[in-house]
Amino acid sequence: DLTHGNRKKTDRIIWSLQGRFEHGRVILNSEEKWDDFVDQLLMFPSQGVHDDLPDALSYMDQLAVTSYFEEADDEWEPMDIIAGI
Repeated sequence: DLTHGNRKKTDRIIWSLQGRFEHGRVILNSEEKWDDFVDQLLMFPSQGVHDDLPDALSYMDQLAVTSYFEEADDEWEPMDIIAGI
């Protein structure tokens, strides 16, 4: 489940996106049109300005660490003890 973590929207967006953009961890597909998204980022934070796109992207930290696979019940055992595989 996605949660806002009891943070204000502005704080959540800054916390989630600022470092990632500064370190080049967010890459925008060059074949897509990003004008609205970039405009919202450049105007953020301002009263009366739409911030829906940065707000949605700010949840990426939760999506990136969420596992959708059930853990295996079996412990890993090497098929070949010498090779470890």
